[in-house]
Amino acid sequence: MKKVWIFLLIGVLVLGLTGCKKEDKKVEKKTMYTVNANIEGKGQIAYTEDGGVLSFSDENPITTLKLTIAEDTKLVFDANPDEGYKFVRWTVDGEEYSTELQMNVTIKANTEVVAIFEEE
Repeated sequence: MKKVWIFLLIGVLVLGLTGCKKEDKKVEKKTMYTVNANIEGKGQIAYTEDGGVLSFSDENPITTLKLTIAEDTKLVFDANPDEGYKFVRWTVDGEEYSTELQMNVTIKANTEVVAIFEEE
C-alpha cells in the first residue's frame, strides 16, 4: 500500500510540474540596420539618438561612421564645416535630404548619410 501512495505522489508531482507553464515572456526583437555616415569635402559630423547631446571634437573629428541601429530609431545629425568650407547639404541614400546644418532621420532600413561641404 505504501508503494501505491509513493507512486501516486510521484505521479501527481510529475503531472503538476509538467503541467505548469512557464510564462511566455514576450521579448520584442527589433530589426537592426546599418547606418553609414560620411562627408564630402572638409568638415565633421556629430550624431546622437533623439534626445541626446551633440558634440564635436577638434582632437578626434568624426568624418565617417558605421552604426548598427534599431528600426524606428530617430537619429539627429549635425554638420560642422572646417575653416574655409561651408556646409551645402545632407543626402540620405543618394537623395538630397536637407540643407540645414542639423537634420533628423528615422531609421527604417540600411541607410547611407552624407554631409557635403564645399570651399567658400
